[in-house]
Amino acid sequence: MSSIIQDIDLIRWNSNESTSHILTALGIQHQFSGVHKSKQTDLYWANQVHKTTIIDLKDFTASEPDQLLSHGKLPVDADGIYTRHQSKIAVRTADCIPLIFVNRSKDELAVAHAGWRGLTAGIIPQVIKKFQSSCKDLYAVIGPCISMARFEIGPDVASQFLEGSYNLSELSARLVLGKGNGDRWHANLSMAAALNIRELGIPPQQIEVLQQCTFDNSSKFHSYRREGRGCGSNWTWATL
Repeated sequence: MSSIIQDIDLIRWNSNESTSHILTALGIQHQFSGVHKSKQTDLYWANQVHKTTIIDLKDFTASEPDQLLSHGKLPVDADGIYTRHQSKIAVRTADCIPLIFVNRSKDELAVAHAGWRGLTAGIIPQVIKKFQSSCKDLYAVIGPCISMARFEIGPDVASQFLEGSYNLSELSARLVLGKGNGDRWHANLSMAAALNIRELGIPPQQIEVLQQCTFDNSSKFHSYRREGRGCGSNWTWATL
């Protein structure tokens, strides 16, 4: 029990910024943008479907070897992209978690989109499997998403964190799930992702959580829970 608490204290909890200290220190260009996003015309992204498929960007090449397709939406359903190219890979969110992973030698990079469906289905292990580097040599950044206070769920969703492949321990469940009114619960997506990343072997001091809530920060981020259907997208991108 004390090991989990000690490790949580070692995680870098970034409460006031939307830029990663870890990625900045590593020299990795990145951006978590929402309402006032700068125009980017050179991104690669996929059609996100709340599942666990992670694609390798090299599989989407033009006729010349190692020459990538033109920038834009890739013709594939996937919720994450891995690359060893110096290309801007991106995901879109609107309350779900944007994730960025990079290795110590800065020649492997991945981005992923994870809501409760992706988390409980095991998207984070699928991202890590793409890396040739060991977990001890990886860094993980959890971007802005909806906070626990704002993310109300029903018992059917809460049960997904406690059963199946995700199967939170009793202590982890107390950190991730909180009782709401009646049969309602609240889920801490950032904590769920951080604990999952830790359990997979990435050292806690190499994990960073950007704690800004997409629901509460209407001047910065779009939020599906706040705006409803048709809301805008928050873009997260990174490049080696």
